[in-house]
Amino acid sequence: MTHDATLIRLERDILDSNYVESMREMVVKQAQRKASQGIGEDRDNAERLLKQARPGGNFDKNFALLAYSAHGNPRHLLKTVGGLRDFKSQDVESLVKEYYREDIWKEHTALGDKFPSFKSIVDWGRDFVENHILPELARRNLNPETRGTIETTSFFWVSRDVPQEVVKALSLLSYVGLVQELDRAIRGTRSQLGGRFTVHLGTLLSQAASPLQELNRIIPTLSKKRMIEFGRNIPLGNLSISKVMDDDMMSMAVVSRQLSNSVDALDLSDWQISVLKSNGFGEVRDVLMAGEDTLRRKIFGVGEIRSRQMVNAAKSAILEYLLG
Repeated sequence: MTHDATLIRLERDILDSNYVESMREMVVKQAQRKASQGIGEDRDNAERLLKQARPGGNFDKNFALLAYSAHGNPRHLLKTVGGLRDFKSQDVESLVKEYYREDIWKEHTALGDKFPSFKSIVDWGRDFVENHILPELARRNLNPETRGTIETTSFFWVSRDVPQEVVKALSLLSYVGLVQELDRAIRGTRSQLGGRFTVHLGTLLSQAASPLQELNRIIPTLSKKRMIEFGRNIPLGNLSISKVMDDDMMSMAVVSRQLSNSVDALDLSDWQISVLKSNGFGEVRDVLMAGEDTLRRKIFGVGEIRSRQMVNAAKSAILEYLLG
C-alpha cells in the first residue's frame, strides 16, 4: 500500500460534516428502491419507513443516534433501521443497547468458536475493549474540562512495542469492525510511536443509560487529538503464545516444526539475528522459551525495546502460522 495500492474504506467518516445526511440518504434510497421494486413484506416495510422519514417526525429526531452508532458501516445502519417498526426515542435507544452491547459481538466471538487457534486472542480482545477501553473512554468523556479541554473522544493509542498477542487481538477486532485503525506511527504523550484507533462508536454509546443524551454530549466536541493511551506493558492476563498453541487443534509435530525454524526467518535486523545466534538462540523456540528478561540478561546491548522486538518477531512467526 502507498506504492501499488490504495486503501478504500467501506466505513464513512463519522467526523465529516455531512455524515448524518449521507447516511440518511443511503437509507432512504434503499427504501425507495424496495418500495418500487419489492414485493410483500419488504415493500410494506419500505413504504412505512418512507412515511416515517418525512420531515419533522421521530425518524428525523432520532436517526442521528442510529447513524453514529453504526460508525459509518452501512451494514450495521441498515440492519438496525430494519429492526425498528417505530422510531420513538425509547425504541431506538433500546435497540442500540441490545445490538451494540450484544449482537455486534457475535461475529467476533464466532471467530474463536470456528477456529480454536483464535479463541484465547479473541476472548482477550473482547475483555480489553469491554473492561479497559470503554470504561476509560466513558470516564474521559464524563468531565473533559477537568483535563483542560472541552473535547471528547472515542479514540485510543497503543504503543507499537506491545506484545505480539495484542497486535493480533487488535487485528481481529479491526477485521470485524469493532475497532478501526486510523493512523500508524503516531507519537503518544511520551514521544513513543504507536497506532491510533477508534472504538466502534455504537459500543461506546450503548454503555450509557441514555445513548441519545450521550450522543448529544460527545459528538459536537469529538476530536481525534484526544485519545487514551496504552503503553508497551499492557497486562495480558493469561494470554500467551503457549495458550494460543494449546488452543490450536494441530498436531504438536506440526507446531514443533515451526518452532525449530532458524531465527534467520524472523523479521529482524541482521545484527539482531547475529547476536541471537551467537548467544545460543538459533531457533524460534529458543527465543520464545528464553523470553524478554533472559535475552536482556544474556545478550550485551539488548535492552527492553530490542528484547521485546525479538520476542515479538518469534511470536509473530508462530501466530501467523497458527492463525493462517
